[in-house]
Amino acid sequence: MEYAARDLAADPNSYLAYLTIGYTRLFQRRHEDALVAGEKAIALGPSSSDACHIAGMIHGYAGDFRKAAQYEEQAQRLSPLSLNQSKVDEARARFHLGDFVAARDIAFGVLTEKPRWLTAQTVLVAALWNLGSEDEARATVRKMLANHPNLTASRWAQGLPYRHQKDLDALITPLRLAGLPE
Repeated sequence: MEYAARDLAADPNSYLAYLTIGYTRLFQRRHEDALVAGEKAIALGPSSSDACHIAGMIHGYAGDFRKAAQYEEQAQRLSPLSLNQSKVDEARARFHLGDFVAARDIAFGVLTEKPRWLTAQTVLVAALWNLGSEDEARATVRKMLANHPNLTASRWAQGLPYRHQKDLDALITPLRLAGLPE
């Protein structure tokens, strides 16, 4: 936050400062402040894929999954060279919108390039479970645990700054059911 304040003192229109503020406030679970900062970053940097991605991530954790998906799609159009990070958050938004097929397909696509990415794996497991592919979800959890033997559902959940517990539960419950230890 100190660096964001310095940046804003030098340039009150720095979208990068607002990205920093939004990201920081999100993980402090100050969702309203994060949303305001994310929207300000978009207003000041409308052609920045980073601004779209961070704003999408903020909206997703705040519970506006439709807007999150829209921002992530825009980030991907603006910068096709850095798709994976944006795609993971789009997959999570699609999951919460109930589009489990899209969530599965996007997460699977990311995992073809980055096979050990936990965020993509968790979204994939949750989507697979909700699609009734329970054996495939369990197999994915076994792979996750082979690479990360200390991973637990509660530990993973602690790092996800959801505003609403029901949204966190929607993602974490299938992981538990598929065999991720508590």
